Amino acid sequence: MTKVLLAMCLTLQANVHATTPPVAKKIATPYNYHQDVRIDDYNWMHDEQDPEVRKHLELENSFAEAYNKRNEGLRTRLLVEYKKLRGSLSTTVVAATEKFLYFKTKDASDSYWKWYRREKKSGSRVLIFDENTFARDLPFYRTMDFKVSPAEDSVFLLADTKGRNLGTPHVIDLKTLSVTKLATTQLWQRKAEWIDDSRLLFLGAKQELDSYQLFEYRTSAQTEQLVQQFEDVEAMREVTRTADGEAILVVLSKSKSSFAYRYHPELQKLEELGPKNEKVKSVYNKNSSSWFKLTNEFSQSQELFQKINGEWLKIYSPKKGNIVSFHPSSNHIVIAQNFEGIGSLYLYDLKTRAAHSVMNTDQLLAYSEIVVDYHSEKTFFAVSGFTTPLATWSCLLNDCAPSVEFPSDIRGFDSDLYVTRRIHVTARDGVQIPVSLAYRKGTPLGTPQMMKLYGYGSYGYTYVPTFAKEDIPLLDRGVIFAVAHVRGGGEKGESWHDAGRLMNKTNTFNDFIDVTEHMVSHKLTSPDKLAIHGVSAGGFLVGAVVNMRPELYRVAVLGVPFVDVLNTMTLYYDPLAKYEKKEWGDGLVEAQYYNIKQNDPYTNLKKQSYPSLLVYTGFEDTSVYYFQPMKWVAKLRELNDPKTSHPVLFFTTFKGGHGGESGADGEDKTRALHQSYVLGELGITE
Repeated sequence: MTKVLLAMCLTLQANVHATTPPVAKKIATPYNYHQDVRIDDYNWMHDEQDPEVRKHLELENSFAEAYNKRNEGLRTRLLVEYKKLRGSLSTTVVAATEKFLYFKTKDASDSYWKWYRREKKSGSRVLIFDENTFARDLPFYRTMDFKVSPAEDSVFLLADTKGRNLGTPHVIDLKTLSVTKLATTQLWQRKAEWIDDSRLLFLGAKQELDSYQLFEYRTSAQTEQLVQQFEDVEAMREVTRTADGEAILVVLSKSKSSFAYRYHPELQKLEELGPKNEKVKSVYNKNSSSWFKLTNEFSQSQELFQKINGEWLKIYSPKKGNIVSFHPSSNHIVIAQNFEGIGSLYLYDLKTRAAHSVMNTDQLLAYSEIVVDYHSEKTFFAVSGFTTPLATWSCLLNDCAPSVEFPSDIRGFDSDLYVTRRIHVTARDGVQIPVSLAYRKGTPLGTPQMMKLYGYGSYGYTYVPTFAKEDIPLLDRGVIFAVAHVRGGGEKGESWHDAGRLMNKTNTFNDFIDVTEHMVSHKLTSPDKLAIHGVSAGGFLVGAVVNMRPELYRVAVLGVPFVDVLNTMTLYYDPLAKYEKKEWGDGLVEAQYYNIKQNDPYTNLKKQSYPSLLVYTGFEDTSVYYFQPMKWVAKLRELNDPKTSHPVLFFTTFKGGHGGESGADGEDKTRALHQSYVLGELGITE
């Protein structure tokens, strides 16, 4: 009897904990910068080895799951809908050589990609690597890099098996299809290129906060040699090969600059391709006869130059928008452009010096995964939109008539049932903010509708209209999906980025609020029907605006959110902080410290009525550590009475990092979990 009573008590106690928000312990940690004394009660959460950290995160998961049980039926239905939206087959081209086409596919039953190569002449194809098999017993899997050797007898494969951007290198033998793990120095965010068929050039960092090292690695002997140590810890780097396959480049990138070296294997030396300039972004590439450079050296927007008789001559400048990337062949250059988040693709003829549009440029579409087949003068590119599933197109460069090479096929999905369009909102200072909208036909726009508003606005990143799989079930339930292309992004080029970074960062948040008020005043939605969502730096955006104007929103979702900005940029504990002084500011500089502080989501939490909140993170995240949202939620719970406040749910996956759980199964499960909460808080139960 005593054992039975004890068991009942333990069960009751567990249920109470599951239905009651967990309360985190407080250990005061004082900070004093620029005569500003602050107390951080949750700094102890930084220690991932502390068992109390894991215990608290598990309590948060239990509470969140218990609360969301009320939406269990809706979550189950959403999961079914997401699986239907996978499509019967999705294909992306990854490389083209003289004899073969390399691509990856995923059908409705696959959680991960299958990698193939197809012989151009016969059309026969061979499965060279199946992620589904490789990842079967792994908690997480993502292919970070896939490079074919010059003789096409091997493939370099970089596998992330934890979600921490710590890639484990492998080589696939294309004759036997065996996969061999390489015995190399463990390097964070490793990138590689084949020097020849037996040597690789590796680039990476020993630890997350270290500068980069460059190694040559011999696959047959499994030996490596350090070639170069880079001392600049503020620069991110990658290695790449030019379009003609003749040169290997080491690219250095910062917030407002980029630069490249050419690597000479016979000397194991790096050659600078041009003078370094901290205010200039330059991207280099070449075909068999010329070097090309995309640069903003002479204009605020990127322009394309060709080296002719030893001089750089401008050959192409966009009439509107900015160049995103360029891809040379022998006689042409494929140019991807963007204007206010709307993609376009142009073909530049190196003989006639004429450029023409490959596809319609006035639709809300994105062009990605561009591969130029240098040998057959053909290009492959993926096309997608908010309500247009991704399909791979192709065209011959000499006579470009685009056609679908690998179609998108989602059974029962009809893009014609939806509307996508662009509007502009006038911000408080008169600037026009682009806003993208997607909704199902028949949705009445004269009276306020439920809406999900997304924002990012950082790093000069352009939010392009890729297929909104996560939000299609919302559109089907009458929810309008909107994206506010606020300042800080790249939708209008470098000036748009500059207008929303450093001392101008407040523009990002004001723009988002101004877009919100426009939606409400024009009766597209109302505060009681409005959900907002931001991921990573977008979580900074959402965290800031719910501090500034919480009454405007019914639900807010913060994914892997960068919410402890002031501490990050003052203490420099975050792996990305070293790169980001020119994005957020340097907390060790007084004026920049106080500018960061005025918007910092963690510092500015206060006793007020917040909207319903859903926060999610990955324990293995090395871009925004798990403890940033963990601290933010703990402080929010401290300041708000759970009996009178809207619910706050905080989910942590222990099977992934910045991108969440891996594979289509994990992604669909996460989507259904999050969206069922959003819809439930908006009053939708079916």
